[in-house]
Amino acid sequence: MADTFTIAGKHVNKWLVYGGIGVVAVAGVLWYRHEKGSSSSGSSDSSAIDPVTGLPYSEDNQVDPATGMTYVAEAEQYGSVQAAEEAVAAGYGASGGADEGYSGLGYGYPTYDTGSGTSAVATNAEWAAEVQAALPGITGDTASDVATAIANYLAGLPLTSTQANDIQVALSEFGPPPGGALPIVQQSSASGPTSTGSAGSTGSGTSGTTTTTTSGSGSGSTGTTTTPGAPKAAGAISNLQAYSVTSTGFTAKWNPASGATGGYAWEVNELDGTVSGKGNTSSTSFSISDLHPGWTYNVGVQALPGGPGDNIHVTLPSK
Repeated sequence: MADTFTIAGKHVNKWLVYGGIGVVAVAGVLWYRHEKGSSSSGSSDSSAIDPVTGLPYSEDNQVDPATGMTYVAEAEQYGSVQAAEEAVAAGYGASGGADEGYSGLGYGYPTYDTGSGTSAVATNAEWAAEVQAALPGITGDTASDVATAIANYLAGLPLTSTQANDIQVALSEFGPPPGGALPIVQQSSASGPTSTGSAGSTGSGTSGTTTTTTSGSGSGSTGTTTTPGAPKAAGAISNLQAYSVTSTGFTAKWNPASGATGGYAWEVNELDGTVSGKGNTSSTSFSISDLHPGWTYNVGVQALPGGPGDNIHVTLPSK
């Protein structure tokens, strides 16, 4: 009877007992796997809440009308959907396009980190000091030239083309002074007086530029004296568009502006004002890469010297 158990006074075969236990164990494993699979499949339910966005999974790739970005892109770029909407509402981005206007290269200024820990200034003097400390490192002009440009701008005096460009960059990078933006008045071209001279006794006069009047017995042609004025500001670019858009970059092109003797300055910013790339070009296009898939970027282009800028928004596709 070694192969039996006595249960309730009856002999029961051991293998029946062991077999029953095995069946129960196997059934228990299958039940556990089923329940686990059921619980894990809940995350793929489109009506379930995505912890990244706080919204149903079905809304992840829908565009938020408040920002022009998808909800999942907002959460990835700003930390949450609410943070993205608050950033746009505070002026660090916009959902519109080029028709909203553009006053410089920056968008959501200040885009330059002065190291002061704060971008808030209370007076025009504080604004001037902050700009004067940082602008030479941006434009390459000397501190003295920058200081003169700022002083003339705040006083409403005419500016040279270089000074006007410094102020354009200052307004785009740091925003207007607390007292309000002032008009940029540029010096106009002017012609100097004309003098007439005759040739010296040893030869004939020649046409050209002179600052003196000569006398003699010979006859000569008329010379002129011209005082050059500052070049006129460049006109506005047009038809700014993005081409060859990928998940990590794009090419921007535009129609040329009249008088753009200094070429074009461009800048690409994230919606919170962070600069992703900037530069100058003599052509009417530039390309940028290494951007974040699914993010929206602001693209600004300005003709130099001192032309008005234009901007567009470019949203990259997700991978």
